[in-house]
Amino acid sequence: MNSSTPISLISILQVLGDDYVLLKKNVDFPLFVPGSDIDILVVDRFIASRSLCQYLQENLSLEDTFVHIQEEAQHLFVDVIRDNKLWIRIDLIDQFGYFRRFSVQESLKIQLFRSKISLSVDGARIFVPSNEFDILMRYMEYLEWFEIRPDKIKHLEYILQCSNEQEQKQLIDHLHQYISLFHKKWQGDVPQRENRIKRFAKYIIRFYRRISHIILRIRNK
Repeated sequence: MNSSTPISLISILQVLGDDYVLLKKNVDFPLFVPGSDIDILVVDRFIASRSLCQYLQENLSLEDTFVHIQEEAQHLFVDVIRDNKLWIRIDLIDQFGYFRRFSVQESLKIQLFRSKISLSVDGARIFVPSNEFDILMRYMEYLEWFEIRPDKIKHLEYILQCSNEQEQKQLIDHLHQYISLFHKKWQGDVPQRENRIKRFAKYIIRFYRRISHIILRIRNK
């Protein structure tokens, strides 16, 4: 942070006390690129936003900086605007119903809070998920966006680089335990059994080739 920065990410987290979990922490935290966002799991997004907005309004001393609140499905954006541009978006989340490709069990929120760990950053204590739940959240983000956001491969890269074989096996168990995929209803005639088998086999082959290609490209970097 430089002298022109109105607030810090650490001070934002400290406003929330112990009642939060910082999701998908960037490796450069607390540094960030202006215009980016941070995802914070909280107990209640409305209570958290009131505390956060009060803090921001009391501490944003620059005349060209202000706060904008935007509510979305089951999460709330607190945007800090500077020079008419987004400086940082604080995404307050208290449920996971905003995922469109799958549903998430409510128990995941409880587990994220129960298993959170504290880290010391620049002399301050912050709360993040344990590694097994950190990679779960990153993989969920990848599943949600990989078809339209190629940059989300960074989460898959992180998982391969920052988890061991046991944690990756645990990831599969957590996926079965905490998420359920949404299935589209079949339109038209029901295919014959032989055709279904052929379709499924082709799907598995394409999926395996795609994942193998991605993993090979990551490991060769």
